[in-house]
Amino acid sequence: MGISQQPSRVTMPRIEKPHPSILDFLDQRFPRVGRDIWRQRILDAKVLDDAGDPIDLQSPYAAQKRIFYFREMTQAVSYTH
Repeated sequence: MGISQQPSRVTMPRIEKPHPSILDFLDQRFPRVGRDIWRQRILDAKVLDDAGDPIDLQSPYAAQKRIFYFREMTQAVSYTH
């Protein structure tokens, strides 16, 4: 599995009951990815704050702040006949 060359981004919205951490937000915002995968991406410095610095597992949710993350992509397989 490879990593995307360009980061994706998401802005944490203003919500009445904010999430305790960015990890909690990502887990709820992208449930198909899964919490364990988000945890590992954060530990691997694949999730960055709006200043471009890696977040950690306890980084707090911050409404209206943008975060960047790198998608993991499956390698394209070339078939020849």
